[in-house]
Amino acid sequence: MQKISKNLSVYEGVVNVGVLNEKESGGKTLLIDCASGVVEAVGSAERVLFTHGHRDQTAGLDEFAVRPRVYAPAAERAMFENASERWTGPEAQYHLYNDRPTPPLLTESMHVDGFLEDGDCVEWGGALVWAVATPGHTDGGMSYLIDADGVRAAFTGDLIYGPGQVWDVHSMQKRFAFFTDYHGFLGTRDELIGSLRRVLEWKPDVMVPSHGAPIEDSAAAVDLLAERLERCYDRYVAASAVRHYFPEVFGEFDGAEGHMPFGETLETPAFLRKIGTTWAVLSENGEAFVMDCGTPRVVDTFEKWIEAGEISKITGFWITHYHDDHVDGVPEFQRRFDVPTWASPVVADVVKRPQAWRIPCLSEAEARVDHEPADGESWRWNEFWMTSFFFPGQTYYHGGLLVEGRGMRLLFAGDSFTPSGMDDYCAANRNLLGEGVGYDRCLTLMDRLKPTHIFNCHVEQPFRFTSGQLQAMRALLREREALFGELAPWDHANYGLDPHWARCDPYAQTVQAGETAAIRVEITNHSADASTTQIRPLLPSGWRVQDELDAVPVKAGGLAAEIRTPAKSVGGAAFRLTIPSNADAKRTPIPFHIVHRGRDLGAFREAILDIETS
Repeated sequence: MQKISKNLSVYEGVVNVGVLNEKESGGKTLLIDCASGVVEAVGSAERVLFTHGHRDQTAGLDEFAVRPRVYAPAAERAMFENASERWTGPEAQYHLYNDRPTPPLLTESMHVDGFLEDGDCVEWGGALVWAVATPGHTDGGMSYLIDADGVRAAFTGDLIYGPGQVWDVHSMQKRFAFFTDYHGFLGTRDELIGSLRRVLEWKPDVMVPSHGAPIEDSAAAVDLLAERLERCYDRYVAASAVRHYFPEVFGEFDGAEGHMPFGETLETPAFLRKIGTTWAVLSENGEAFVMDCGTPRVVDTFEKWIEAGEISKITGFWITHYHDDHVDGVPEFQRRFDVPTWASPVVADVVKRPQAWRIPCLSEAEARVDHEPADGESWRWNEFWMTSFFFPGQTYYHGGLLVEGRGMRLLFAGDSFTPSGMDDYCAANRNLLGEGVGYDRCLTLMDRLKPTHIFNCHVEQPFRFTSGQLQAMRALLREREALFGELAPWDHANYGLDPHWARCDPYAQTVQAGETAAIRVEITNHSADASTTQIRPLLPSGWRVQDELDAVPVKAGGLAAEIRTPAKSVGGAAFRLTIPSNADAKRTPIPFHIVHRGRDLGAFREAILDIETS
């Protein structure tokens, strides 16, 4: 343990745990947060004060012979007492536009002995512990200011990691103005810095984050973080689709240096139709090739057009990406128009089995996909050539379709671009940074294809970018990669931006009690060299893991797998779990403990099993 003062120390586990001993009462101990293994360092504890309700803050309580009394922020009462409700119902997985509090949440409700309000003070054997409301990482987070032995320490949870750094960027996704969380990239930045400034008013001698080393020059650390967040946000807005959709919100950036001018807007070719998020290409023979179907209203409209003779029939269907406003109506469309459906393989994987995912704007509607063309694969449709591309723009699970004919090269880019730039306002969509990935891949492809028209499903008219604009956006992405790399303390910026670099597949599944369930934990190694990851399922009593599924090397009595993933690639370990025959019929989250590149992340990700009984 690291000493802060005579009676105040920091236990460095999955999270930093404050350890305050009563100097006047024979060594009773109060903890700030908890971690597995802390019991070995302190023996016993009488009280635990939690900064916020995430799994990595609350592990280790069950290791004490006598459970400490637990206190939590009053503003996060539901995160503790009603945690089990978070996992029930379709709203826990589908149509996620407002997704705070963000994972990793408690998988089971927790008994809390008391809740602390802003300004509450706890006296602990001559030391004072002040509770200070500090939203930012979570909406109801709390920091604790401790005066002990003439030293003032601030335990700030995950507000800050180190000088100029935060533990992750994706947890800062939050609504502002009239947005949902979905549109709120870096939306907590002002709130988070405001909370840290509030802590600084107490003039702490040391600031102790949940992750990262204690910080002695707190003011300089916060100033650097504020500076970096503003720079990152400016570089995000500089070529963002939000400038097109919401000009009134981002007017302060008008004319800002280094912000890309809007692309040229064009007239819509006469052989195209648009309704909602659907584009349709009309052939000279009257046939239609349709892209996306967000509602049954789209189906009704096409039937009216067919009845009126405006089109003869529909002979092809393409799905740009999985978002609900593009696929909610697909089952009805496929029922009424039994036509071949195409989708890029990454898109097809989501729309065919949506229950396997937990990503933004996910629809529970299952779609049939008849053709999954490889990247760059072409086919003929009447007088047009169509070419499918892996197009990880607005979301990683996205395809682009180039339609060539009638002297034009039409790129249907889903929701990936508007005339003002890139549609990357939701971190959970997985907008990865780096050469040849994410938007850099899309921009490089567009510069090579040189489309005459670019189409967005939410923009009424097509547009196009100059080669200079495409290169400017690529340069901006390289700048972001460096800036976000400084902001997040990982081997690459994508670890801080991408909440799905570790994910469970399937995310949710239904299984009978007494049977087995297979779960693969997928690891995306964003680093420039190979990585080693240890993965261990944390199972309810009576459950067990079967060994050697998919020839994965399994260690520690069949409880943990160790994998090695090459640089910039995806690896994983698969587990087969045996569910006891007497298991309760309920939705059961199964956390997975992950150690990646030597960094212990605790119960970092989870899968869901819906247990049924005969």
